[in-house]
Amino acid sequence: MKQIALTDTRSSICTTVLPDYGGTVSSLSLGGVQILRMKPELIGMASCLAGGIPVLFPFCSKTDGDTYFAHGQAYTMPFHGLVKGMTFGVEEISGQSVRIYTVPNEVILKENYPYDFVLHIEYRVEGKSLYTQAVIENRSDKCMPFYIGWHPYFRTSSKKDTTFTFDMQHYRSYLDGSEGGWPGNTVDLTRALDHVFWGVGKREMTLENRADGYTARIIMDEMHSVATVCTAFDDCVCIEPWTGTPNAVNTGEVLQWVSPHGEVRCGYELAVSLI
Repeated sequence: MKQIALTDTRSSICTTVLPDYGGTVSSLSLGGVQILRMKPELIGMASCLAGGIPVLFPFCSKTDGDTYFAHGQAYTMPFHGLVKGMTFGVEEISGQSVRIYTVPNEVILKENYPYDFVLHIEYRVEGKSLYTQAVIENRSDKCMPFYIGWHPYFRTSSKKDTTFTFDMQHYRSYLDGSEGGWPGNTVDLTRALDHVFWGVGKREMTLENRADGYTARIIMDEMHSVATVCTAFDDCVCIEPWTGTPNAVNTGEVLQWVSPHGEVRCGYELAVSLI
């Protein structure tokens, strides 16, 4: 398994990237404290469930019936998109950063996503932060819809000793279909949650994990205005910054576009500190 390790020796932040498995970040640590949950035995079998930070592209979550329409034709789209099972090449690497890329094959273009694209991702560690920057390049002659997302699995040995704060106005539950306004700016992580939130105010979310001794702040750019919070796993909490809402390609709700032969850049910062 190819692994690319990045380190800022001044702050002792380290991360590892798996280009052969969807460009996933498989680990992130500061001062020896591991921030992410990872189950290596699931890599290659259920890579998106293994942990770390999988990449969700071209769409996050599900489309209705795993289907959407483009230019009068129906296409299928797997849950959380295509990239989680794709191989990335390495464009450039240094001690603190790596730039990787992937392109679609003939089957993807025919069955799943009729747009010739290049997805570039740069990971960089600096100070006490992991910076992630995506460049989405449309090489086709038509406008290309997308909403990229990221799926961090934050290690949490005790949810009752972990707090989460954010600034989002609306929610929808995957569990029971309920939706509406969200009261306040905190989430009880001991509850069963699989909620998508939108209506962003301050573009920052904070997870304070007193049990495991770290704080993680997700600082989003202007394109990221959606977040999913999932507490389904015993050993972690998923806090996921997205650029669109589920099924947006069918509803048009918070849907992004890349112009023909154009490109779009977006990203976020994951800043960590020890408690």
